[in-house]
Amino acid sequence: MRIVFEPMEVRKGLRQLRVTLVAALGEPTLEHWSFPGASQDDRLPTWSGTAEGSPFTIAIGDEGRWTSRTPVLLAREESYSGMTPVVEINVPVADGRINRKVNGCLCMDDNGDFFLVHRGTRFTVTPYVVTKASVHKHFAKWLTLVDDGDEESPVIPVGPIVQGFVEHASAFADAVAILKQTWAESQGNVEVAEAALGWSEDLNFPDVIERSTSESRGLFEYRHGPLQTNLMAVLRQLLPSGCRVVRNQRIDLGILRGTSLDAIFEVKTGLGHQIYCAIGQLLCYKAQFGHAATRLIVVLPSEACSKGEATATGQLLQKLGIDLLMGRGQKFRTWDGSHLRQLPYLS
Repeated sequence: MRIVFEPMEVRKGLRQLRVTLVAALGEPTLEHWSFPGASQDDRLPTWSGTAEGSPFTIAIGDEGRWTSRTPVLLAREESYSGMTPVVEINVPVADGRINRKVNGCLCMDDNGDFFLVHRGTRFTVTPYVVTKASVHKHFAKWLTLVDDGDEESPVIPVGPIVQGFVEHASAFADAVAILKQTWAESQGNVEVAEAALGWSEDLNFPDVIERSTSESRGLFEYRHGPLQTNLMAVLRQLLPSGCRVVRNQRIDLGILRGTSLDAIFEVKTGLGHQIYCAIGQLLCYKAQFGHAATRLIVVLPSEACSKGEATATGQLLQKLGIDLLMGRGQKFRTWDGSHLRQLPYLS
């Protein structure tokens, strides 16, 4: 995947974004937005609807109206005059040069599909600015390397500009909201914020296990982060008292009760080698963080395989003591049709 910066490609990508939003949310209306920093209030074309059962609103500025960038604003509330975005993603004005000072950009993959991405800079929680290192740590499972002109850069995919963009963008907004809330509660203290977002230091991996369970960057697909974020949101609603959803840079999600995990979730985006990696990872994670009754679960997007493939994979994993969960948006079911709330580790 590469960052696009030629004027014709950037304009085409932004045009495609507007077309995609009209198809998903209908025609835009002009709404007044207010946002922090050096940006000024403005009336922008705004689309509003729902995503995963909650309000979602997005606005896009006109190219050339702002000096250096075209703003894309995301909010998780119904549209109203003077609303403030959860996150502002800026696409540099296309002049044939790469501008890494602006916090966002458009990318194109090998299939010619455009992506809206964020570089992880300038996350503001007044009066604090979240460091780029902390943002990238929070979005570790989203990050992917892209061709950034004469170098490679890690970026956070907000979503592919195709059908389904709204669901991906809303998951990104939710993940930003979690980061900002935690940062505000910690009053900008990096150590406090990162401890709250992850686990305590005594749950860190030994280096040897980190190396043996790490996957190549080449295996990454952009669907991983949104699937992880949506599952986290659903688990938080279903968990009994005394439990909490946790994660760190290796474990995608876990259900923590006391000092050990009752369940460990490993998110993948396809079959084949990813399933074999998941089996090894989950067994290592259970030995390190779990107990004899810890449940192990592989999580896949529903569109990753056919019903027959899901059944065959689910039956194979079941023989190994591992569950298979399929998800689309915030709807998750086991390979044989059971709802997430029916699973024993949520009781």
